[in-house]
Amino acid sequence: MEVANLVDAGPLIGWLNASDQWHTWAVKTLSAVRGPLHTTEIVLAEACWHLGGNTQPVHALLGLVRVGVKDRVLTTWR
Repeated sequence: MEVANLVDAGPLIGWLNASDQWHTWAVKTLSAVRGPLHTTEIVLAEACWHLGGNTQPVHALLGLVRVGVKDRVLTTWR
């Protein structure tokens, strides 16, 4: 599998948390990325922890992993 777009927890947190100081930057940056976003399971765990456990942003993040968004699929890479 070719991995062109590897994303860490910070941009994922900023993307899904409207009150995060990096929200605007994360939305703009990740929206401009072409192709699938890839990450690791530990990054997903860190993002979920920072987003607050059983919250709507966590469900949104895990939903991205399950079904993807448009032509972008957030996949885990081991």
